[in-house]
Amino acid sequence: MSLKTLLKNYGFDDKTILKIEKMPIQNKMNIIKTNLKYFENIGFSHLSIITIIKKYYNIINYNLKFIEEKIEYFKKLNFTLKEIELIIVSKPTILAYELSTIISKIDILQKYDFSQEEIKHMIIKMPSLLSFSVNNLEKKLQILSKLNIKKIIVHNPKLTFIQSEILTLVRYKYLLSINYSFNDKNIRYLFADNKKFTTKFKITKEELLKKYK
Repeated sequence: MSLKTLLKNYGFDDKTILKIEKMPIQNKMNIIKTNLKYFENIGFSHLSIITIIKKYYNIINYNLKFIEEKIEYFKKLNFTLKEIELIIVSKPTILAYELSTIISKIDILQKYDFSQEEIKHMIIKMPSLLSFSVNNLEKKLQILSKLNIKKIIVHNPKLTFIQSEILTLVRYKYLLSINYSFNDKNIRYLFADNKKFTTKFKITKEELLKKYK
């Protein structure tokens, strides 16, 4: 069986097949066949496999052990294979990270008292949480931990995309000073752009920093 026939059987389109065929990979047929078969054997659908590879072509060039160790680690964290499939489809570059790097990020989340179930929920909801560098994730959680909004973060992990840690903190101090009641919906103002925040609360960024920094 040729590489083209193999990929055709999985459902890859001609454009994608041509791109894969042009990739400079040693033992291309064996590596690709092995990796495709692995994903298939653990239950990934052909549509998921195609989506993963089209999002991140280099994945078909990885040593199988390098891929497998991450899958096995997620299983140890009680992710189901279906949940793992959804995570990898959403963010296939996760499989490009060293296992030690992923473990370090999980360790940081645990350090800030997120339970295993909370961590699992956050990663399923936002796999790109694992794309932060270790230092960046630590920095963001340091700030977020001061805001006393842990339950909201678990529910909406996108809040970890803080543009300015200092500004977020001074906004929080200001909103507490006016007895503002946070909920899942209005928490967004902590992370809104300056114009929206100023329009809503009639206080500028400069005034916030001067009074609450």
